[in-house]
Amino acid sequence: MGGIAAAPDRSITAFSRRQVSLCRAMASDRMKQAIDALERAIDRLEQNMDRLGPSVSPSPSSSVDAAAARAALKSLDALIGELKEGAHG
Repeated sequence: MGGIAAAPDRSITAFSRRQVSLCRAMASDRMKQAIDALERAIDRLEQNMDRLGPSVSPSPSSSVDAAAARAALKSLDALIGELKEGAHG
């Protein structure tokens, strides 16, 4: 009973590390896809807003603040830029 201790099974650790690396890569790919989808949606929205132009005013019953909406789009665009920089750096 007091003999030589068995060596630790390192195959489990190595397998787990590979899984973690694979999961990180998959998450990174999905994050990039999500960021790209957000960018496309923002681009379409900005194009629609530009096409409609400032002459189109919101209806009196609309509770949407156009200036706040544009500010939110710019903020989201900046956040996407930061996420992309973080993913590449």
